[in-house]
Amino acid sequence: MSLAVVARRDGDDVVAHVTFEAACSGIPGFVHGGPVAAVFDDVMGFVLASMNGLSGYTATMTVSFKMPVRIGHKIEYRGRLSRREGRKLYIEATAHDSHGSLVAEATGLFIEVPIESIAESSLRH
Repeated sequence: MSLAVVARRDGDDVVAHVTFEAACSGIPGFVHGGPVAAVFDDVMGFVLASMNGLSGYTATMTVSFKMPVRIGHKIEYRGRLSRREGRKLYIEATAHDSHGSLVAEATGLFIEVPIESIAESSLRH
């Protein structure tokens, strides 16, 4: 199953629009929290990679669900870098429905890892 997340830059934000299909259902008609969280992880990863030209991994991510997300409704995700401390990047993101209502928000700590060390590690395994 793919969520087909396509993100773009909008000023200092990364923006992605996602419409969840029935395969993402938790209770009938509504999206399970896992796919909502997975898109946050992708969007915040885009902030790390495309906005800042870095590679790395998710160290922690916290998602707060504000209201149920309906199957078949377009959701707009927005992510941005809130601060950086050395290799630690703190990223925040929000998700709004087509009426502008906040459906969920997330924060994440990402750790920068030089792309060379990732490539070397994959060759060893």
